Amino acid sequence: MLTLSIKKFLKMTFTSALLLVLLLGETRKGVTALEVGDNVCIEGYIMDLFCINRGTLLDAPSVQTLRNPEKHSLHCLVDVTQCRRSGYNLLLDPQEQGGLYARLFQLDDIGNEMVLTEARALGDCSTCKAEGTQRFGYRATIKGTVTDMGSSSTPATLATLGVLPVGSSCQDDVFENEDGTTTEGGSNATGGSNSTGGGMNFVSLDDLLNNMDGINLVFDAGSLDTVFYRHGSLMLIGWGFLLPSGAIMARLFKHRPDGLWFKIHIFVQTLGLLLAGIGFIIALRNFDTFSGKDHVKGYAHAVMGTTVMVLGFLQPLNAIIRPHGPQANGESKTTIRAIWEIVHKGSGWTAILLAVCTISLGTTLLPQMDDQRTFQLAYGLGVGLVLLFLIMFLMTDKKKFSKKMKLEETDPMMRDAGEA
Repeated sequence: MLTLSIKKFLKMTFTSALLLVLLLGETRKGVTALEVGDNVCIEGYIMDLFCINRGTLLDAPSVQTLRNPEKHSLHCLVDVTQCRRSGYNLLLDPQEQGGLYARLFQLDDIGNEMVLTEARALGDCSTCKAEGTQRFGYRATIKGTVTDMGSSSTPATLATLGVLPVGSSCQDDVFENEDGTTTEGGSNATGGSNSTGGGMNFVSLDDLLNNMDGINLVFDAGSLDTVFYRHGSLMLIGWGFLLPSGAIMARLFKHRPDGLWFKIHIFVQTLGLLLAGIGFIIALRNFDTFSGKDHVKGYAHAVMGTTVMVLGFLQPLNAIIRPHGPQANGESKTTIRAIWEIVHKGSGWTAILLAVCTISLGTTLLPQMDDQRTFQLAYGLGVGLVLLFLIMFLMTDKKKFSKKMKLEETDPMMRDAGEA
């Protein structure tokens, strides 16, 4: 009797374990690592790549892009040229309390256009439809086919099939209407019904979360920080310090003999213009600010900076064609020489004064608020105090040198000692 009960218990235990294994296997069926060619249907925030690369929101520099996408304005998302042209990423909501949003997918060109269409239909912005009311935090349901798995710094790419409102169905019949419309509303790749027909199976967010190994999550943001630092530092050294120093030397150091001021002026101005030129090239290669009049401060900075650089590049050119100055004491300047000096000095000081405004404005465009304050302190206090010290030193040196020259003129013994 006891033996029979044990056998019955073991049989029931084995049967229960087998059923549990089969149940788990059925539950996990179809949940495999994400692959190229898979169709996905995911809901999440949409973020432009420019704000991602900044690390902070363009319209709210104190907000980290991957921490608070709900604070991202639709104006920034669809109106600002730099943001609009950079393309869009679909973000995955944080999987733990206080975590960052992850870059899950980047959309193709078709998807980018569909995002613009849908966001403008819902949003309250300059290019939005009149009936839109949403101003911040654009979310959407994205349907697409994985075409590339991405890398450690780039999320997987989707060939977008549709951009639908939040809460839309992930069933494949969303695109199967024969009248060219969608069941749930939104945009699809053909502007109407899905050309691929029915029968699609979509991987949902739950499927992905059940197999995290198959997801390429990218948390990289702020890749433009280095570019901003290089551009800002070169301009700060060039136009903020060296070029003003060279101009000050030309104004206050002419009392020294043998044209020492001119030699220093040429060296300092050449070095300053070279560094500023490199900074200018970095800006041209990485920033698309001239087409972005909708970002007023960025566009103004670009226009002012270009004007400063043009004036700077013209300075050595008009220096080459300068007329000769007076060759002997008492000889007066020619009219053309006087005009040239007005043009050369006037354009030089105009460029320097305009550079002060340009650099000051530029410090407010840095992605991180801490970096803005750092550059402002470095320019306002650091460079400002050094230039003030240079002016005071040159004025003191001029006073001492003039006093020395007067003494030598009145005391031959001092003159002879100086020559010795």
